[in-house]
Amino acid sequence: MEAMQNLTTLIAANGVYALSVIFIFYLQRRSYQNLREASAGHDRGYFRRVHVSVIATTYVLVFVSCAVWFYATYMYQPVRLIKGEVIGLLTPFASSDADPVTRQQLAPERAGDLDFYHIDEIRPGTGEYSFRWVLVAKENLRQIAFRFVQESATAADIQSLSRSLPEGTTLAASNRPQKRSSVEKRFVLDLAALNYAPTHAISLSYKPDHDNPARVGTLWLSNQDGSIAEIKWMDPMPPRESKSVVIRLLDAFMPTAFAMGSPAIFNKDGSYNPEAGRALQLQLGSEELRTRLSARQILVQSGSSSFRFIMDVLNRKVSSQSGDIARLLDNLSKAIDEIELRGERFPPDGHLKLAVVSYNVSDYQSAALHFDKAGDTLASRQPVNLSMRAHSYVETERLAEAVGVLNRYLAADISQQDRAWGRHVLGFVYGRTGRWTDAVSEEREAVRLAPGSASFLNGLAYTYAKQGVNLSDALTLIDRALFLEPDEPTYVETRGYVLFRLGRVHEALDLIRKASVKIPDDVDTQRDLKEVEAAARGVRPGTQAGR
Repeated sequence: MEAMQNLTTLIAANGVYALSVIFIFYLQRRSYQNLREASAGHDRGYFRRVHVSVIATTYVLVFVSCAVWFYATYMYQPVRLIKGEVIGLLTPFASSDADPVTRQQLAPERAGDLDFYHIDEIRPGTGEYSFRWVLVAKENLRQIAFRFVQESATAADIQSLSRSLPEGTTLAASNRPQKRSSVEKRFVLDLAALNYAPTHAISLSYKPDHDNPARVGTLWLSNQDGSIAEIKWMDPMPPRESKSVVIRLLDAFMPTAFAMGSPAIFNKDGSYNPEAGRALQLQLGSEELRTRLSARQILVQSGSSSFRFIMDVLNRKVSSQSGDIARLLDNLSKAIDEIELRGERFPPDGHLKLAVVSYNVSDYQSAALHFDKAGDTLASRQPVNLSMRAHSYVETERLAEAVGVLNRYLAADISQQDRAWGRHVLGFVYGRTGRWTDAVSEEREAVRLAPGSASFLNGLAYTYAKQGVNLSDALTLIDRALFLEPDEPTYVETRGYVLFRLGRVHEALDLIRKASVKIPDDVDTQRDLKEVEAAARGVRPGTQAGR
């Protein structure tokens, strides 16, 4: 319907223009004919003047109309102000161990031809803020695509892996690091469908997912009639196969157009000015979403010419204050994904490097993805890469694949301590998948190889407790672990669960509740707490429950 309206408007406008020209030329022809037919001298003088004036007017009008058409089509850029507001977003003030959300931002997807201004109005004491914005467009936009980014950080780690890495390794999980994650969504506002008028503001409200604050919630639009409608999230980059021929041609043309409209940063061979590289790295790690999107767009539009710069950043050859390293790596990863969607492939050794540095900042989702893209051969050259890859798979719940990588890791030439760690993690994975017999076997082997490891003692005790076997041995094992590390909350929780299995429900409940305060986002602890609380409601104080 919209295309038909545009076609009708075009035909109507050009039709009126064509009819006007035809009418003028018709008058010119009539005046010339009258001039030829005039017999009296004064008539000939009169019609000659008319003829000349009509000709002059005709060509002046044609010239002026052509000039106006050229200016309106190729030079004139109407400025349009579009106002809006988003309420319900969260600021870093709301971040805590229980609430992992640290930052939410949005910005228009297009860079360069749109000016975007925003004001954050923070509500004291709530951690919420209103995001008011004004967008200045130099064309009559009908749709605006926005990017929404939610950055999260939690202090959680998988319970049995919290302090379980081999001695001498530098893996990020060895000290329960913060997990950093960045989730990016896309949504489109159809101004034509909204009947947007400059006198009104686009009112949006964000509602977080209260069951999982780290997950992106929902976005709602308030209509002028008082009704509300949910805005559907879209993928940040549509798959290449779904694009039409016209869109593919535009994609092929855009890098050239971008290069014509802005100064080139990367040469064809990938070389670049060091100062420009340092500035770009700083922008990629900026706190402002708009700045990061613009910097990422430079990489995407430069295509494979930016790969050398990306590798230099990963190898720390670009010296600058890079802002937040997790944001920097996240933007590099997303830029590579978008470039590869255009058919240009990032080198496998680059994917391996990006996987390692992503792992070291606890971005396990990106680490697993880039380990996959690096390929089995390259990612398996060093045992430490296998251990990081396996841990990334465990963190992202790719447990079946983790088993295969762990078995390859255990088959490599590694130290006894590393082998104990591999057995312990494999036991953890077996327990998660319900293979309790195999889990016990692997955890026992881990304790045999490293009997002084509190983490491995805890792992075997917890496995016994979950299976409900060897509970006396489990209590002995967890007491040994607590003797070595008495303040570790995961070990306290394990002891509580062992006591629960022994029938000492109220003692167990006290321990698990204390542990849950210190590790509120640990999935296993919360699940065990619910189980023990349910059992405690059916047991009177001073009595013991059966096994």
